[in-house]
Amino acid sequence: MKCTNGTSYSVLLGGGQSGNTAARYLQSAAGQRVNYNLYTNAAHSAIWDNLTGVSQTANGADNWLPVYGMIPAQSTPPTGSYTDTVQVTINW
Repeated sequence: MKCTNGTSYSVLLGGGQSGNTAARYLQSAAGQRVNYNLYTNAAHSAIWDNLTGVSQTANGADNWLPVYGMIPAQSTPPTGSYTDTVQVTINW
């Protein structure tokens, strides 16, 4: 995104269909689930939530915020397509 130089902003990610940012899941059309989460860093140590999120101050240039996803070890689900929809909120 691109904001005016000096503008403070935050980016929040919702909990998806689980409604819980600490327990996100992907779901198949048959109702099978795969747990996953989204993080603010490559070390997967800070969950990207809908309260704190990521806050920065714009410098007037394009700004990219990478989102790091991870699927933890769990029972292998049946093959298929699994989806989730996560709301992104930008406050400034």
